[in-house]
Amino acid sequence: MSSKLYELVTNPNTKLNDDFINESFDLMINKEEGLEKYISDFLIDNSISCLGSYSPIDKVILINEELINNTPRLYDPKIFALSVIRHEMEHARNLKRVYEGGNDIESTVVRYSLIDYIQQNGLYSPFGFQYDNQPHYHFKKKSNYEFDPEERIADIKSNKYIVNLLKNQRTSRDLLVARSFLYYAYIRGYKDNRYYLEPPTYTYLVNMEMYRDYYLLKRIVDNNNYSLYTRVLLGLPITYNEKESTLLRKARLQRRK
Repeated sequence: MSSKLYELVTNPNTKLNDDFINESFDLMINKEEGLEKYISDFLIDNSISCLGSYSPIDKVILINEELINNTPRLYDPKIFALSVIRHEMEHARNLKRVYEGGNDIESTVVRYSLIDYIQQNGLYSPFGFQYDNQPHYHFKKKSNYEFDPEERIADIKSNKYIVNLLKNQRTSRDLLVARSFLYYAYIRGYKDNRYYLEPPTYTYLVNMEMYRDYYLLKRIVDNNNYSLYTRVLLGLPITYNEKESTLLRKARLQRRK
């Protein structure tokens, strides 16, 4: 973790502005060997309608500094800005994983989210589902944003990064808020159907009509003893106890009695 980045974000004289955003990105990308290949440019664009975006097509990260500054938040706006930047960088890392073509479980799950890009660009595509510019694909993908595994991975890893950056503060409000955001990133998309927690990646595959890939993934998961972190990162099955107790402890939080 970058001590220079920590000093920058905790310096009371540092303000959230374009210089802060650009310097923060430079400090982070300099620690990421090989990731710069998947980020062709980093721009501040206050005209976009979201906090930040990453395009796998042109590999550009856009950050809306004005919107970040004007968004209600529970902790320091500079930390909030870091989380947005890091989230978009994690999207670039996911694309890097796609190009590396690994057969590990994380690579497999990431590919589900980027199947349109993969098939349009002739990359490794062991899917039963064929994109082929299917009508309504992007509408369905947008409506399943909560369950989208690639978005969940970026959400978890960016929040985990912030927690690790602030961990030496021990009991600060900013660290407590960061841990809370990490916990909610962990449980994002898990729905209680009164019998079990429906795993978000399974929900995503079914809703996207990727039925063959759903059954193949389920078989892989059933035959492997993945750790809790791997399962929650990738939106795979977890138990009630893991959600209500183990993940709270993992985020170093306690449920109010």
